Amino acid sequence: YTTIAGSANNEGKYSRYIQIPDDEGVLHVVDLDAEPNAKLIKQIERNPANNEYYLFTRRNPTSPQKLTLNASSIFSSNFNSNSTTVVSVHGWMGNLNAANNIVIRN
Repeated sequence: YTTIAGSANNEGKYSRYIQIPDDEGVLHVVDLDAEPNAKLIKQIERNPANNEYYLFTRRNPTSPQKLTLNASSIFSSNFNSNSTTVVSVHGWMGNLNAANNIVIRN
């Protein structure tokens, strides 16, 4: 787990800016007082179609099958409900090629 901690100054106030590492360990400066992008939030909130699911199995260990939210996508894939299923979620600003996901699927 990635833990983010900030130190308070003598008055007990935290810095406006923090650095957060992405999945590759690269630090990104984040402004804690920045206004959220309301348009972006509206586009992505509560819409399962915005999620992407990539299936890796022993039959396709290096080339993922992209699953969509319909039965035909799953039935036409290598998914087997009798096999153990492991779900991996990448970290902030990561993707299916993040180092931790490569280690898990190998």
